[in-house]
Amino acid sequence: MINKKKIAIIGAGVSGICTFNYLVKNSDIPDLNLHITLYDRSAMVGPGVPYQNDHDVLLLNRQSKQMSVYSESPDDFWNWYKKKTEVHFPSDEFLPRRFFGQYLKDSFENSVKLAKEKKIYVDIKFDEVSNIIKKPSEKYSVISDMDEDEYDYVILCLGHTKFADYYNLKENERFIYTPYPLEQSLSSIKNDSSIGILGSSLTAVDICLVLQEAGHTGKIHMLSRSGTLPAVRGEIQPFKLKFLTEEALQKILTNKKEIQLKEIINMLNEECKEVDLNLKNMLLRGKNKLTPVQSIKHDMANINDLGLWQSILVATNEVIEKYWYYLREEDKVTYLKKYERLFMSKRNPMPINNAQKILEMFNDDLLDIKRGVGKIQFYNEKFHVDFKNDDQEEYDWIVNAVV
Repeated sequence: MINKKKIAIIGAGVSGICTFNYLVKNSDIPDLNLHITLYDRSAMVGPGVPYQNDHDVLLLNRQSKQMSVYSESPDDFWNWYKKKTEVHFPSDEFLPRRFFGQYLKDSFENSVKLAKEKKIYVDIKFDEVSNIIKKPSEKYSVISDMDEDEYDYVILCLGHTKFADYYNLKENERFIYTPYPLEQSLSSIKNDSSIGILGSSLTAVDICLVLQEAGHTGKIHMLSRSGTLPAVRGEIQPFKLKFLTEEALQKILTNKKEIQLKEIINMLNEECKEVDLNLKNMLLRGKNKLTPVQSIKHDMANINDLGLWQSILVATNEVIEKYWYYLREEDKVTYLKKYERLFMSKRNPMPINNAQKILEMFNDDLLDIKRGVGKIQFYNEKFHVDFKNDDQEEYDWIVNAVV
């Protein structure tokens, strides 16, 4: 009899479910006494923050046919959706995110059934982990609010990071610190209220879409340091990397222990040149000189090039973790300070359906982006925001969209 192996998965959102599914599916060792425990501080397995039950205007940011928890079955979610008896959407290329949350729950339940057949013990603890300690015995002690237990392996699947509170507004009842689920958090805002949204990311776009759907008429401003909206998503196609590969990384590491950021940029540039794209143009795309409206229109007018560029970025998912591991520490700092925000706006684009709605809000003067927030104060029942260009604005509500 093989000794019992205990595994703890910290986090039961999408990454935790994918990990659990993989372990169960690939655990075929006879008589392996496997024990898997999932920890999550919320009383929910599967959806996590992004895919919980929320408004139907919140769409998946990837095409439905490319969503799956199984790498060998990339269309598994699509096949699951087609079998559902719920009403189908006329445009199902980008489905509401809540459907993927339901799919995650179903896939987890199927894996639990498979675990039972394989005699794998499964435990779920709706508890917050506060510490993990490596023991002299090479085991790990997982300490949670309610108990402490030892494991042979601990896998961190922490998912969405906490929202930031840069302006110390968390205690104000008119500051919505944690926006999701939006259908619930925005329900107490009157339609004629003025709203400031901290950030201009995909979360900020989500907030705008739900407000628009609710018939909001008050002013809505995204308060953003960069003023950069996410790119518009083109059509993603399978793409095989030729230069930014694991083999190329190993070749570099034969002569040294680290890789430089400029080497990665050069490889990415070669990938772009191979398909007649200009890396600098794809990163900047003139957006430093364009208004948000012009940026969205620019993306829509160049949607084919964008799709090709985004296909390259998706392909890097297979290798980017290894490149990051061997990247020089000073280059990691440089990337995070100077390039990460810009790069992620390209890597995490919004569906064209959402882009069209945001464009509509700009054209109807319901939405604007204000750059350079300096100070935020609350008095006389209003948030007073000072900007670095000496402008001032007042808002009834501030909604957080900054991680």
